[in-house]
Amino acid sequence: RFDPPKEVHYDDITVSHEGASDNVQQVSQTLEGVLSDDILYYVITQADKLEASDIHLETARTGVRIRFRLDGALHLIAMISHQKYRQLQQSIAVKAGISTSAPDAQTGHLSQKITKEDGTEKILNMRIETVPTLYGQDAVVRLFNMDTALLRLDNLGLSERERKPIDEVVSHPHGMVLMVGPTGSGKTTTLYSILQQMNDPKNKIITLEDPVEYGLDGMSQIPVYSRQGDSFANKLRAVMRLDPDVIMVGEIRDVDTARTALQAAVTGHLVLSTFHA
Repeated sequence: RFDPPKEVHYDDITVSHEGASDNVQQVSQTLEGVLSDDILYYVITQADKLEASDIHLETARTGVRIRFRLDGALHLIAMISHQKYRQLQQSIAVKAGISTSAPDAQTGHLSQKITKEDGTEKILNMRIETVPTLYGQDAVVRLFNMDTALLRLDNLGLSERERKPIDEVVSHPHGMVLMVGPTGSGKTTTLYSILQQMNDPKNKIITLEDPVEYGLDGMSQIPVYSRQGDSFANKLRAVMRLDPDVIMVGEIRDVDTARTALQAAVTGHLVLSTFHA
């Protein structure tokens, strides 16, 4: 009653074409004033508003740099103190089930309910990757929009010339579709959109993913824990015994997985996969 909490006004972050926030200093000051309970929500909602694919938190001797990846390019958003970063780090650790002092790299997941400007709500799914560095624990937060209604081939902006071979390939009962490209180029989103088009009660669809990035109804999604010694190839051999029509292999990372995927493709299965290149 006598000492009410200070009301903090959180300004929206804007980004210029030059590769940095329009006012890094102002955003930095805003972040320093954001309440510890709100800092993670504020950073995530701002990244979502700007349609960022990743949030990069990078520790240095004098402070911590926050950058957003927009359309493949990194934009400097703010510099915050190590003290403020510890609050942000703690919020991430609690929600993602990771440690702030682990000596090794970690992977965690968290979901955040976001209220959009029109009042509707959506679930934002995130994967957290952390690694200890000289000055602290760096983190990258990858954002995945859980609005599965958007996962449609019609929404990918493909021209008629680009769309025709995709429709042709996925009409076949067996074979292989490979999505090739760098991180953040849309390989997974494109494959999920293809899966959604094939998501029919007549098809048995099984996916192998590390990690499962979107939860979709109508198909069996199997996580592959490669850091615990699990492998796509071993899981794929087990999955083939389940009589699937369509198999999605999250990524071909080694010769064994490539060989097993090709065997599946020529023995009556339609195999969808990605190759990082």
